Amino acid sequence: MAFDSSGNIFFVDMRTASNRVRVIATDGRVYNIAGNGVRGFKDGPADLAMFNFGGSGYYFVNISVDSNQNLYVSDGYNNRIRMISKHQDGLWWTSTYAGGGNTALSPGQSTPALNLKLSNPLAMTVDSSNNIWTIDVRGIYKITPSGMAYCYSNPAGKANNMQADKVGNVYLQVRLDKTTPYWKVTPNGVATRIAGLTDAEYNALPAPKPIDGPTSLGSFYWSHDSFAVSDDGSAIYGGNGNEWVLRRVYYMGESHSLYRDGWHTETVKNTNGWALGGPVAIDSQGRIYITGNNPPSYLRLRRLTPQ
Repeated sequence: MAFDSSGNIFFVDMRTASNRVRVIATDGRVYNIAGNGVRGFKDGPADLAMFNFGGSGYYFVNISVDSNQNLYVSDGYNNRIRMISKHQDGLWWTSTYAGGGNTALSPGQSTPALNLKLSNPLAMTVDSSNNIWTIDVRGIYKITPSGMAYCYSNPAGKANNMQADKVGNVYLQVRLDKTTPYWKVTPNGVATRIAGLTDAEYNALPAPKPIDGPTSLGSFYWSHDSFAVSDDGSAIYGGNGNEWVLRRVYYMGESHSLYRDGWHTETVKNTNGWALGGPVAIDSQGRIYITGNNPPSYLRLRRLTPQ
């Protein structure tokens, strides 16, 4: 999910029969913004545009808003970053912002964004300077407002999600076989793991495995699908997957479970109560938004307000 400056909530409906970008407006109504409901590729008027988000299941789409109220989505299966902007006549327009080209960069290289060759970029975000960040197996990319793409080394692997704080840093969520570590990337492209065990670290530990460990780097996050970061970068919230719990993944180097009605069956074998899934988002007032499945079948968007 992503918020604009007016409080509208934008999200992606990635079902096979949808592939649309939608908004929950401040008037409480839900509108289609872009996508004609057919999987494919097409730029132009937003209601006629086509996306390929991969359908339902374990696929990932990131959506973000810049300071000019332009929307960006990671159209991974079209190997592009798409921009959705509103014209002066009030109509939305979809265009390719990056990707679709034939230039595969190595770390330290650059190219115009439309020449850039991307390989299934699922993670994407906009930083506080309106740079677009994305990642694939070859590198981490920063795309400036002038349209140049710069490539940095990618030690993290293939990230599912990417978010930005308001002070220039971006954050990666990498879903491995057993674990979901989190990485921080500075404005000059240096990536450091800040939370979560790696698969190798997890496998080396005796049972029972740590959940909220003594530090964020010693904690176990399994199958996280979404996360959000506070404006100052001091706190990261994650959840979904098969944990059914909201975690404060990182705060002052520590990890803590904020809301727990169930846990993944591998550890606790309890999935009763509210099944908190993803996506996760934080608004300007620090309120957390997360989807929840109240058994047996009621899906809700929940808002959690700090007390």
